[in-house]
Amino acid sequence: MYTYRHSRYRQPKISTIDIFNDTIYEWVVFRGLWIAGAHAYPQVPFPPANPLFHLFLPNSKPWLGIGQNEATCLPRKPYSFIMNAMRVIERQNLRWVDILKPTDEDLKFLEGMNFHPLIVHEVKTPTYHPLIEYYQTYLFCILHFPSWDPQARQIRTIEIDFLVTKEAFITIRYQEFKDFEDFWSDANSGTKADFGKTTGHLLHQLVKKLFNNTFPELDRIKEAIDTIEDEIFEKFDENIVEKIAAIERQILGFMRAIKPQKAVWDAIPQHVLNFWGERLKPYFSDLIADYNRTLSAIETHKEIIDSLHFTSSSLLDNKRNYVIKVLTIFTAIILPLSLLASIYGMNLAHLPGAARDDAFWWFLGGTFAVTAAMLIYFRIKKWL
Repeated sequence: MYTYRHSRYRQPKISTIDIFNDTIYEWVVFRGLWIAGAHAYPQVPFPPANPLFHLFLPNSKPWLGIGQNEATCLPRKPYSFIMNAMRVIERQNLRWVDILKPTDEDLKFLEGMNFHPLIVHEVKTPTYHPLIEYYQTYLFCILHFPSWDPQARQIRTIEIDFLVTKEAFITIRYQEFKDFEDFWSDANSGTKADFGKTTGHLLHQLVKKLFNNTFPELDRIKEAIDTIEDEIFEKFDENIVEKIAAIERQILGFMRAIKPQKAVWDAIPQHVLNFWGERLKPYFSDLIADYNRTLSAIETHKEIIDSLHFTSSSLLDNKRNYVIKVLTIFTAIILPLSLLASIYGMNLAHLPGAARDDAFWWFLGGTFAVTAAMLIYFRIKKWL
């Protein structure tokens, strides 16, 4: 039993290490949480180059002790572990660290991995501006993905920040994302064949998965657009405008998440070439194709729904104009009759024809004659 540790304050502490059968079994304390892991090293000289230790303390130099804090640990290989909102999967020579709602301790962890302080400050809070920056030893990328919120019934924008080195793949999120969790579960269970190749392969698989998950929702929007089109031209209803507005809101959610990234995807090929070389260029060309396909589908839906909105608004305006025209004609017919009735309703001593016994019938016949004459006139003018 060997024991070494780095610090007792605010740093991860390697408490115990067992070495037998060329396997290192470790107990780790981080933020008060015990975590067990295992690594296989053929003919390991001691002290080993501990990847778990150097994951958190890349510049540390552990010292040896004997017989301190011995514990029995159960190996699992490859392993993953959870530390508050930070999770890690390690397989072969690749580590994936996922941070949800980064805390000050998470930012200190990133500083310990020699990321630039400006980048560490950038990932402290979410940003609405996608970007990609290339450094000699890592890439920093901010992307946004649309996600359907069933409770609010609208598209939410989910931000994921990527810090990618040759050996480490770090994702930083600010809210839960089901599609991301599904991919994490697959990677953790070992179903992702390309997980252990390079960080570039992992980035390709994750982003492609998130892009592909947008198409079912885009297909549902297309079906809704087709239904609205049929309703407009077959059984027009004034409530159709509300349905169109609901679909436009979903499309705007997609546009808000996807379209601002165009500059990022235009710059990615050169950064990938500088960082990974030609071998990964086809993978990111595939991602660019997926992005353009997604953006094209969104823009097509937007153009169609805008045209349907204009058509429905025109039909609705025509319907309202017809109603207003009918009411105007009705008012024009009633106006002279009302004037005649007002005159004969005056309390005067002498009114022409008022003294006749059949004056009422003459008055009633005159009103019908005036109404018929005005209708004939409106018909000749093609106002009816």
